[in-house]
Amino acid sequence: MLIAICDDEPLFCETLKEKIYTYSNKNNLDTCIDIFYDGQALLNENREYDIVFLDYQMPNINGLDAAKEIRKKNMLSMIVFISSFPEVVYKTFLYNTFRFLIKPLKDEELYEALDSFRKEKGHHYPVLIYSEGEHISINTRDIVYIEANGRNSIIRTANDSFHCTKSINKVYPLLPSNCFFITHRSFIVNFNSIVSFDKSSIKLINGEIAKLSRDRFPRFIDALNTYYSDNTI
Repeated sequence: MLIAICDDEPLFCETLKEKIYTYSNKNNLDTCIDIFYDGQALLNENREYDIVFLDYQMPNINGLDAAKEIRKKNMLSMIVFISSFPEVVYKTFLYNTFRFLIKPLKDEELYEALDSFRKEKGHHYPVLIYSEGEHISINTRDIVYIEANGRNSIIRTANDSFHCTKSINKVYPLLPSNCFFITHRSFIVNFNSIVSFDKSSIKLINGEIAKLSRDRFPRFIDALNTYYSDNTI
């Protein structure tokens, strides 16, 4: 997940950052957090964040005006307002606010918001890839397959490839387990990208072929049937 924290209190920002990293480690999520101390600094950043934690009251440009500009830019970020002033909650709803949390922040409310964000995104969710010197946010829905590349891996989407510094064994736990399967020691496949298969190979939506180990075939069939559930004809 790519997350922004925008608040003019440095101590609060650091505390919130640590709480989010604790949640991410517990849930095997790759997360990158950027901190901004005023709304204009956030708006000057070109990244599109998955979640923006936004303080209501800040110097220069307040949180409400920052949210207005975020929506003008057609950014799809989930906005979570954080404020010591609960009476402003209704104003924030003008900009499709995902949550409104009251300071001092309670851990259970923060973690509920993060849980709900992941559910809102469905089975798939954004993951953060460190590739060639930059962090890139990719929704797992867009991943066709992942291939081993020595100790690293290559993440393939329909239109692009990304070199990842993690091995496929380290990437796999970060993915929604009901949507992906390690079909071969060198391949992880997205069930939603499968066009056809036999006992040794899988044809994918981009026309490429992934290997399927014969000893993994029975478990692959079980996992695929679970994925499709009652939608098999």
